[in-house]
Parts: sequence; C-alpha cells; structure tokens
Amino acid sequence: MAEVRLRTGVDPDAPEEPVVVVAVDPLGPPGDRAVVRLGETCHEGDGVWYLARADGWAERRLDGTRLTVDVVCHRSVLARLEVELDDFDERSEVDPEAVRLLRLSTEVDPAEYARAPVATVVVAASGGGTVDEAVRVIVSGLEWPTVYGPPPT
Repeated sequence: MAEVRLRTGVDPDAPEEPVVVVAVDPLGPPGDRAVVRLGETCHEGDGVWYLARADGWAERRLDGTRLTVDVVCHRSVLARLEVELDDFDERSEVDPEAVRLLRLSTEVDPAEYARAPVATVVVAASGGGTVDEAVRVIVSGLEWPTVYGPPPT
C-alpha cells in the first residue's frame, strides 16, 4: 500500500534538502498499480524519469502539519495504458477532466516542508511500498524515481 513522507537524503546533489517521496507497491491496490503503469509514459532525464504534466501531476496541500498529496492523471492516459477506469471515480481538485489515483497524507514540520521543491518524487518499491524501501532503491541506483510536477497552470 502506498505511503508518503518528507525525507532528506533522496537527492544526491542536495542530500540535506527535504523531498516529498511517494512510494507505491507494484503489486498493491489499483491506485498503486496505476501509478506504476503511468510510469510507462515518462521520459528519461538525468537519472530520473519525468512525467509530462499533460499526462499527470501531484497536487499537494498543507493544513497545519498535515500534508496531503493527490496523484492524478487524465483518463485518456489511463485508457491508453489499459488501466480499468472504473477503479477511479474521484476527480482532481484542479482539473475535473483528471482522476485521482491516490490520496496520501502524513504529518510534517511546516518549516521543513517549506524548504522542499515543488516536485514530488514517486518510486515503485517492493516490501509493501514503504518510503524507506523507496529511498533505498533510489540511493542504490537500482531504479530511477519518477518526478511529478505540480498541477499545470
């Protein structure tokens, strides 16, 4: 099952920078599996995969110390990937044409969160999709993370 946390040590070029990390389980529930499939649409970057914001993005909001992250994408992308659309009936808060694949929440230090970049790092992690496993995978270089930008404007 997916998990989100604010972690340091993710970016080797800025190890002290906190990063919002979402870990998904490739064998987990439909939302996790859909996020893994969405990774097939990404393009290669400098040691990472980038998801085009025309396909999907991460919507983040902070209420006090509660960070909520919604991973969303357009229905047409899911259809191309042959993902069961009936599993996703919640809509994006930014674009009603996009559907929410996951909603995850965690407690964060607001001052630390304010230092985080706007991008969200997503990685498929074995072991139930934990962030600790995801960070191990990223740091080891065994798998590149996917970078989700903020919602398109």
